Amino acid sequence: MERKRSENYNREELDTLLTCLEKKPNLLKFDSGVTRNRAFWDSYRKEWGEIASEINKLGFRVLHSGDDVKNKWLDLKCRTRKKEKLIRKESSKWCGQKKLTEIEKRVLTLIRSINEDNAALDNASEHTGLMPDSCARMMENVITLPSSGFVSSDYGVNLPSALADEHHKEKETQPDSDEEDISKLVETQYKMLQEVKE
Repeated sequence: MERKRSENYNREELDTLLTCLEKKPNLLKFDSGVTRNRAFWDSYRKEWGEIASEINKLGFRVLHSGDDVKNKWLDLKCRTRKKEKLIRKESSKWCGQKKLTEIEKRVLTLIRSINEDNAALDNASEHTGLMPDSCARMMENVITLPSSGFVSSDYGVNLPSALADEHHKEKETQPDSDEEDISKLVETQYKMLQEVKE
């Protein structure tokens, strides 16, 4: 069976798609690596179907399904990221620069908001000391082996214990000229980058 190419979306359809996604940012934060139950999948498909019906209300000749709309979003996101990388790569050149369209700027704003939310969640879990339940269950089965300075678990993982950590911290406090040089270089490059942006 041959796959049929879907019709191009016009500007109004894309605008409606992005407006709906801006109202439902949780739909974009979906992590495919996480196992979900059937109710989640039904809700997920239903939300994409609702976005498709909003687009179809515009009255253009092509009716889009929820899967079509989701695939359009994924394609739009991928193409916009590629274009942004190309623009950044060519920013050192002085001529022939491409620019992002208004639609692409909105796509990047959505992508960045998702990434910022994910980073905030990561930071919150680091600062609060909270960890996923699966990790907490694994930590219950940890055994400390004092003679070796390592920690062993039922899962066959050997990690440094507090004794090994103290030894590592002593090494960290000793100045390393290479690390200092690298950090100075990174600081200088960062300052130069900020000046270029201004």
